[in-house]
Amino acid sequence: MSSTTPACTNSSYSPRAAAVTDAALKGAHSYYFMIALCEGTIPPRLTPLQFVDDPQQRVDVAERIMCPDVQNQATIDRGRDVLQEAIMVGFRVSRDAHRLVSEVKQAITQALTLDEVLNLEARLHEPHPGAQENKAESFLCMIAAMDHTLDSTTALESWVTANIIPIIDMTAHTAAARYVLSPYMDLAPVPATFEKENKTHAPNFASSSPSASSMASVSLPRPVLASVHDPAIDAQINGALQSNGAWPSLSALSGWFF
Repeated sequence: MSSTTPACTNSSYSPRAAAVTDAALKGAHSYYFMIALCEGTIPPRLTPLQFVDDPQQRVDVAERIMCPDVQNQATIDRGRDVLQEAIMVGFRVSRDAHRLVSEVKQAITQALTLDEVLNLEARLHEPHPGAQENKAESFLCMIAAMDHTLDSTTALESWVTANIIPIIDMTAHTAAARYVLSPYMDLAPVPATFEKENKTHAPNFASSSPSASSMASVSLPRPVLASVHDPAIDAQINGALQSNGAWPSLSALSGWFF
């Protein structure tokens, strides 16, 4: 796969990007939870391989996936890199997120390609070729096999547009606000009393579908607002956040990060 967009790397992430990654994780979990609620009433989500038009090419990719020598960590890492590149390219078709700065785009991409998110995506697919269970690993092996076998990246980029961009669109405003506010946020663990209260009011996923139930077991850090010592900055941020209702518009925040 040829692309001038570098894949995301953990080592280059700032605390602000980490805060955006957390926001994107929450957005992804909310998105997949909504889909899980409809499980059984909507068809399975298509895989990137199903976006390949040529039937013979699909067979070639499936055969590549099932080769034992390619199902290894190097293949999985390659698949993740290829997917991250495709998502970064896909930002251009997002209604709002295409205007985010590169660091925010990379942080969102990092979140959406973590195993815990890819597992949620994979479980909504039809069975992956050669896999006993749909998991992040089988999904990434599929993408790596497509990258190795096909001459074009069109299928993967089309899949990203159809399946990942809606998550990005839903997350963009939250991520933008988190990026602005992160210098004034305490990323320390939430006190136990808060966790207890939060669990008391948490929805009961146990009675939902298996996919929804599996999401309930994932524990994510919850950044909490700390005190802001500069009243002028405090007023500026609060004004931007309140200028367009509960969620700030990206244009209202453009002075900080566009």
